[in-house]
Amino acid sequence: MGFTFCPCRKCWGSKLDPEAQRIHDAVKKQLTRDREIYRNKMKILLLGAGEAGKSTILKQIQMIHGRQYSDGERRQFVVLIRRNLLDAIQTLIHAMDQLNIQYQDDANASLAQKIRSLSPTDSVFDQDTANKTEQLWRDEGIQQAYDRRREFVLSDSAKFFLDQAAAIGTDDFLPDDHCIMRMRVATTGIVEYPAHYRGMDLLFVDVGGQRTERRKWIHAFDNVSSLFFVASLSDYDQMVVEAAGKNRMEESVNLFDTVLRTPYFRSSTIILFLNKMDLLEEKIPHSRLEEHFPEYKPNLPGSGESDYERARKFIKSLYTDVFAGARLAGRDEDSSLYSHFTCATDRSCVERVYYNIRDDILNRALGDYAVG
Repeated sequence: MGFTFCPCRKCWGSKLDPEAQRIHDAVKKQLTRDREIYRNKMKILLLGAGEAGKSTILKQIQMIHGRQYSDGERRQFVVLIRRNLLDAIQTLIHAMDQLNIQYQDDANASLAQKIRSLSPTDSVFDQDTANKTEQLWRDEGIQQAYDRRREFVLSDSAKFFLDQAAAIGTDDFLPDDHCIMRMRVATTGIVEYPAHYRGMDLLFVDVGGQRTERRKWIHAFDNVSSLFFVASLSDYDQMVVEAAGKNRMEESVNLFDTVLRTPYFRSSTIILFLNKMDLLEEKIPHSRLEEHFPEYKPNLPGSGESDYERARKFIKSLYTDVFAGARLAGRDEDSSLYSHFTCATDRSCVERVYYNIRDDILNRALGDYAVG
């Protein structure tokens, strides 16, 4: 039968023999040391489904904490941005075939075949290729395919990069912060970013959101003070890349439910980032939410509420209802959920939200490790 040592004097009587006193003092000293260590550290974990915008939010937080990119780092991003650009135009070319859309200019059909044959890993993306990409992007047929982008998977940043294709192809192109925010690189493994605020060491941890990456999440679950869950508001009419026929928003809500019921996070503060509100506002007039979520009731004329505002509230309720259900199923009663509507590519928006929550979660962490 094992022996469990308790440092409390009540369990030993008023006096301890010298050896027991030594053990008692050592344990008490270690407990105090551990409290002080964790009192000054806070781990913030970013979770969410793929393409939700977690990594973009982390890049914004890095810049808020003073992160600056050197010209050398920016030059390294050029290859990645050109790959994003090539992937965007190739996706649209493929969609033209799938949707049976014709090119406005017959010459662009043969040009598209040349662009289609390029490999994303090709190191050659010269000015000529950039000019051809820009020419294709201006074709009316490509624009029709872009207008129907909800019918296939296209990066949210496609238009941003395609609008400046010629500039991206120049030898002296150097991406600015806006380009870096829009740049898409799938997160693989675990990415950590340390920061410091009010005497506290902060550690932000980002993990890949794709299904194939989620098996690695368990390695980042220990000692999490706060959880940032990022969900895309614009995913209601899109399908999961790894699972044909699975709605991306349903996938995100189910993932949120699973995370909330994980024992590691039963007492963690949950910050819900309802991201891509700009894309939702752009999309909602053309793609009806009720076609994908029949329980959603469109805005009634004369109610004074726009379809966009009503859609935001409905999508938020999908997640808050899940949180309420998780509480009934065993989450700590004092656990909290804070939700914020965000646009991860908008620095001022992320700053405003981050400043609102940073002091709150910091004060909670200090309270949790208060030394009596």
